[in-house]
Amino acid sequence: EIISYAKDLESDYEKEKYVHNKLIDMLEYEVDSDLNQSAYSALVNGVTVCAGYARAFQHIMIALGVPTYYVTGDANGEHAWNIIKLPDGYYNVDVTWNDNESNIYEYFNLDDDEFDSTHSRDELSLQLPECNGKDYRKEYLSIYGF
Repeated sequence: EIISYAKDLESDYEKEKYVHNKLIDMLEYEVDSDLNQSAYSALVNGVTVCAGYARAFQHIMIALGVPTYYVTGDANGEHAWNIIKLPDGYYNVDVTWNDNESNIYEYFNLDDDEFDSTHSRDELSLQLPECNGKDYRKEYLSIYGF
């Protein structure tokens, strides 16, 4: 259902924002959820942990033709998030940390300099592309009311 709607959106950015917001609307963070490290726990059960959020986001974005990586590392403990490729470069996106009531775009499309204050990659994730895109950063979003 998410893919069916998002595939008709004009840009990869619009697809990203729609999927991000849809996952936040439909998911609940629950440590003890069944299969909580999988996209299945998120997309079928609606309850998951960071790995489920990140794998669901990656699965949908790849199905939409947007290159998206699953990233692991540390963010006050073991954590998972995504790197997405938009027309001008790569960005960090943490759908899990954005699933709050105050600012759902706080960890949306950040470059490495912004993201490294709270998140650090480990193991194979260190080999993923650097995030240095500028056109779709959160400052841009706040200036234009997105």
